[in-house]
Amino acid sequence: MTIGNISLSGVARLPVTISGKWSTPPKRDWRGLASSVEPIVAVSFLRCNGRVEWCLSERPTGNAIEVRLALFPFDESAVDIQVNTSIGGGGRRYRSILPSPGYHPTIPIIGSFETGRIMLISRIEGDPCIDFLGLFLARWDTKTGRDGIWHIRPHFREILPKLILAPLTYGRTGEFQERECEQTASADRP
Repeated sequence: MTIGNISLSGVARLPVTISGKWSTPPKRDWRGLASSVEPIVAVSFLRCNGRVEWCLSERPTGNAIEVRLALFPFDESAVDIQVNTSIGGGGRRYRSILPSPGYHPTIPIIGSFETGRIMLISRIEGDPCIDFLGLFLARWDTKTGRDGIWHIRPHFREILPKLILAPLTYGRTGEFQERECEQTASADRP
């Protein structure tokens, strides 16, 4: 199992629609909105070479949260860039070398999908290749602590895939090695 093909059991399945657009050149900044019929929260994942960094969105205040992918250049060549990703104010960043100065990754997730599934938002075809993924959840499937950080409700914890146990139950940000989690999950199976 990898982070990109996880679907959570038992959580609400709400329709989510993502729409957005790229800024005018020379900037490479895609801004969008993920909206649903009920309030939602999200986890953003940035995957590169088996390493996955994650961050929870802020506590929701409505039925829509911002989704952003920005490619900020480190120099005038515009190919050595910092990939910045965020969903609902929770983001990660990583460095990559793009194939060309005018490169724009595609955003294949535009349209409708549902909560409870990790979705590929975009793949940045650079060196290294970087995947921007997101998991959206109905707010009622979560509980917010005194510190303002949300986590999945306790009754879901026993059925969560081990791969995403930490992101949904502990802290606001973190990272893990996808391969290590796969080995742990395999060792725990009968």
